[in-house]
Amino acid sequence: MARQTSAPTTKSPPLPAAKRRASAGGQAQGTAARSRINQRRKQRITRQVRRLEAVLPSANGVIWRPELPQIGSWPGWQLLRARWFMVTVFLLLLLAGFVTWVHVDERWFLYREDVRFSGLHYLDSEELWRLSEIDGWNLFWLDTKGVRQRLMSNPYVADADVYVTPWLGTVNLDITEAQPIALWLTDNGTRWLLPSALALEPRGPTPPGLLEIADGGAVASAPGVALGSAIDADVLASAQSLLAVLPDVAPLRYNRQIGLNFQLQNKPYWVYWGDGSNIVRKLENLAAVEQLLADGTLQGTVIDVRFERPYVK
Repeated sequence: MARQTSAPTTKSPPLPAAKRRASAGGQAQGTAARSRINQRRKQRITRQVRRLEAVLPSANGVIWRPELPQIGSWPGWQLLRARWFMVTVFLLLLLAGFVTWVHVDERWFLYREDVRFSGLHYLDSEELWRLSEIDGWNLFWLDTKGVRQRLMSNPYVADADVYVTPWLGTVNLDITEAQPIALWLTDNGTRWLLPSALALEPRGPTPPGLLEIADGGAVASAPGVALGSAIDADVLASAQSLLAVLPDVAPLRYNRQIGLNFQLQNKPYWVYWGDGSNIVRKLENLAAVEQLLADGTLQGTVIDVRFERPYVK
């Protein structure tokens, strides 16, 4: 077999010494040039800083430089890390969330189905519901005193209790209906007379056995009011005091000139009573005159006891 011989390798001839010295010298010059460039850059920056310091405000030759606060040295930092502060913030957030909830959620707003009426016999609950103006109010903002005042503006409402049941989301209205204490018989119809002397159209059944005052022209109306809207309180009080001592003389009549007058029961005598003053004296005079009429000493059909001495005619 023939021996294979490898190709001879060629090597670069070494650089002459002069060239090596020139290359080393070039590198040294490049390093020195860069050093000079850096030195000039530093000098330029230094001059710029000095010019900047010359225009900045200074105190006692000291340049003011803003310092950022250190969080750890801030006095409020310890407060923010306090446990009681964190608990307080949590409770405030919880309270704010609750307040927002009760002002947004529909369950806390009142509508017709959330109102309960009690004590009604002749009044209409729908009429009182409209008068109360509760519709759409927030349960926690409802002015119960205002609701009561609006209900009391109805003359047939003698009293009203308004109370809220928050856990049920309801409002309870306990109504006391007005009841008459007497009847005013006028040409325009019969009126209920309330304790305040207000006269109202009857609503519902009229209680039996009430005092009746017959006054066709409604001349017993209180001064300064519409005819028949309210009776004079003195006339009503006089009629009540008379009926208390003579319960069998009803019905009573009223006349502007002679006041209250009535017929004695089962007797043909008509009595001019007047007002409710001097009741004892009037009763004594009436009893004396009846005795004189019974034994024939006096004759007449009308007994007037309005004055100190009775008259018969």
